[in-house]
Amino acid sequence: FLRDGGHDTPLVIPMEVNVVLVGMRADGGLAYALDEAKLRSFLHASFASFRPSSMATGKELEVEVELKYNVQHASASHVRAIEGAVRAGMRRVSDESPPREWTERGGGGGAGGGAWRAYEVEAAGDVEDAIARVYDDLFGDPKLSRRVEPVALFVVSLDKPRLDPGGGAASASASRKPPESLTPDELRDSEGGYVYRYRYMGSEGATAAWLGRGRYAVLDLSAGPCSLARIGGGDGERFDGDSTEDAEGVAVGWALPRLAPTFLPYARYAASTRGAHDVEDLKKRRDAAMFGRLSALVVSATRHLLAPDVKVETLDHAERVFVPVVALRDHARFAPLHASAGARALDLETLKAEASKLLQPRQSLSVVTGTHNLHEHEHLAAAVLRARRTRSVADRRNAGVGPGHGHTYHASARSRIDASALLREFRASADLLTSGLIGAGTDPSPDENDFLTEAALATYAGTWNTTARRGTRILPLYLLSLSGLPPGVLLDGESLVAADEDLVIVLQSVGESTSDASPGADAKGAWRRDADAELEA
Repeated sequence: FLRDGGHDTPLVIPMEVNVVLVGMRADGGLAYALDEAKLRSFLHASFASFRPSSMATGKELEVEVELKYNVQHASASHVRAIEGAVRAGMRRVSDESPPREWTERGGGGGAGGGAWRAYEVEAAGDVEDAIARVYDDLFGDPKLSRRVEPVALFVVSLDKPRLDPGGGAASASASRKPPESLTPDELRDSEGGYVYRYRYMGSEGATAAWLGRGRYAVLDLSAGPCSLARIGGGDGERFDGDSTEDAEGVAVGWALPRLAPTFLPYARYAASTRGAHDVEDLKKRRDAAMFGRLSALVVSATRHLLAPDVKVETLDHAERVFVPVVALRDHARFAPLHASAGARALDLETLKAEASKLLQPRQSLSVVTGTHNLHEHEHLAAAVLRARRTRSVADRRNAGVGPGHGHTYHASARSRIDASALLREFRASADLLTSGLIGAGTDPSPDENDFLTEAALATYAGTWNTTARRGTRILPLYLLSLSGLPPGVLLDGESLVAADEDLVIVLQSVGESTSDASPGADAKGAWRRDADAELEA
């Protein structure tokens, strides 16, 4: 597929994309009804096929992906089930200023003039179970035997007054008129004076879109506001306008769509129009805008999740894959590789099961484990400190509600760990836990007796080079269980995993706890939590 053709007909691969509309049959947010047949036609006309590219060269492959769109509505009972799960999962967090579109001139003046309530919803759990049940009802026909389960994009539009956990006066006064008849004030009232966002398994970034454990993704048009900025590069949780900036100062001029703000310009226009003809024209313009924004989401999900560009790697011909899992911790609160750690324990059985799925035919997998104190391995502690980056930003915030108020600036600092720098530092480290493992690669001599047992993992010194025998690929995994990092620190500001062809590093931030530091952590030269450790490194 990488050949320099250009004249030959590319290989055509069909792909089915299922779009499930939840609450968009006049049974969800703003009682808005979307014509699924028109959306399907719009998707097919705007993005019927594409050719993925090679990530190495940037050239298109000799493969064409032909898309078939299936658009369908979920039932009213499905909508109520999802709303019930989201409402039950809402947890109150700090209040915040109203989104900017509601404080600008013409944005409406209802729902109170002060701060809005803010909630966070844990998507993993009841909410995900409710979505999974909808998926099973729509695609889980036992009469059909599929080798691969269908992929689905759930576009969710929930009724915020019905969803409101506080049941406030603003929600009670929300209008139930058709969306094309709503005024700007009534649109604002429909927001209920609150916002909510999702987190998935306690993730650092709050969002309106998330990937489930099954073959589906979820986008909630009632949640947010949220931006598409990277978590470590900008404010990846709140978004009060039409653009933001990432760490390099690049403007991101597109945010995840929300239903009521999308309708606001048309409500303003409707307030100045007269006659049925104007209303019908307004509905057509509004629906065209919704089709465009939803199509952009579907296309983006297809290109990035379902059929991304291709990176070519040489196949590994080793007969066995050896994965040493090394946990490095700076605390004594729990053992990350032991079941006694509960929810914070690394599930080794799941790791083995998922790693086995990546094996080639006739390859076998062996996993061994070991836990060490980070302060006993100063080269690795210094590597973590050298890869840490801190950025200070001044965030502009409204000093009040309305166009007549000024703005204040709040300085804040955000830290992240540079993933590429961390991988590079681990490779260059002279520590015994890395020098004999990283880059050991594959040695072509098959010897069944050269695997290390779990007991042998304790004898690191000078033994690792003898394990790179013929036919064995060594891929170390380092779990950094750190309580000495500030809250919210992620790899590259957006991930807990950094991986390359010769090693994998996983970050587990457990929060500050100086009273539970591992024995000897206060010794000279050890990993410490203050700025002196960075200077020493």
